[in-house]
Amino acid sequence: ERSTLVGSAFVLAGCYLLLCLVCFLMIVINDPAHWQSYFTENYTNVLTLAMCTLLLFFIVYYYYYFEDKSFLTQPHNVALVFTLIIVCVIVCYAFGKLIDIYARPCALFALLCVFLFNRRQAILLNFIFSVAMFVIDTYTNNFSIDGATTQVYYSLMLNFVCGTFAVFAASGAKTRAGLLLTGCAISIPTIVIVTLLQVTSISDDPVIFLISIGCAVFGCIVSGVLALSGLPIFEKTFNRLTVFRLRELTSTNAPLLVRLKQEAPGTFNHSLIVAQLAESCAVAIGENAELARAAAYYHDVGKLKQPDCFTENQTGYN
Repeated sequence: ERSTLVGSAFVLAGCYLLLCLVCFLMIVINDPAHWQSYFTENYTNVLTLAMCTLLLFFIVYYYYYFEDKSFLTQPHNVALVFTLIIVCVIVCYAFGKLIDIYARPCALFALLCVFLFNRRQAILLNFIFSVAMFVIDTYTNNFSIDGATTQVYYSLMLNFVCGTFAVFAASGAKTRAGLLLTGCAISIPTIVIVTLLQVTSISDDPVIFLISIGCAVFGCIVSGVLALSGLPIFEKTFNRLTVFRLRELTSTNAPLLVRLKQEAPGTFNHSLIVAQLAESCAVAIGENAELARAAAYYHDVGKLKQPDCFTENQTGYN
C-alpha cells in the first residue's frame, strides 16, 4: 500500500508540473510581446500562483488519504482527478479568451465529476476547481492586460455556483439525453447570477448585458455537450464505471449477454431474476442499483465454459 501511495504522489507531482506549464503558456499567449517582463516584474505573483495551486492539489490528495485511502492505491485514479482539473482549466481559459468570460463552460468540471465519481466528491472537487481558476485568473495576466480585473470574481461565482447547481441537477440523470437537458436547466440559475453581477450595467448598456446573458446560456449548453462527448473518453481511458456505461453493459445486445442467452438460456433467465432482486434490494438500502443489476447479469458468465454441466441448462433427466 505504501508503494502505491508513493506512486500516486509522483502522479500528483507530474500533474502539478503540467498545470504549471499550462499557466506559463497562458501568460505567454496573453501577451506574446512582453511576457518576459511579466515574470521579472511580477515574480511574486508567479510564486504565489505556484504555491497556491500546489496547496490545492495537496488538499485533494489529503482528502482522499483520510476519506478514501483505497482510491489513492490506484495511481490512475489520481491521474484522472488532476487530468480533469487541467483539461477543464484549459477549456475554460480558451472559451474565456476567444469568446467571453461568461461563455466559459463553468459546469463542465462538475458534470464530469458527478458521473465519474459521486455527488459528495464532485462538490468538493468543484470547490477546489473554482478556487484554482480564481487563483490562476488572479495571478496571471488573463484579464489584467485588458484592465478588467473584476472579471476574476465573475469567474469564481460562475464556477462555484453553477458547478454546485450542476452536481445536484445531474445526479439524478440516467441517460445521456438527461445530461444534455441538465446543461440547459442550469442556464436558469446562471442567468440569475449574471443578472446580479451585471445589475449596474443594465441601464448603462443593455446590449452588453444581453450579450453576457447569451454567452452565459451558451456556456451552460456547451458544458453539457462537452461533458457528453468527454465522458466516454474518460470512461475508457481510466476504466471508470458511470451510469451510462453500466446501462450499456446491461443492454441485452451486449456481446457477452448475447452469448449467455444463446448458449446458456437457463443461466441467462436465472441472471435476469437475480438482477431484478438485486436491483430492488439496492434501491431499498440506497445503494447503486445500476451496479447491482450489472453484477447480477454477469455473475454466472463462467458457466459459458460448459453450460450443459449446470442443471438450469439441461432439458431432460441427468
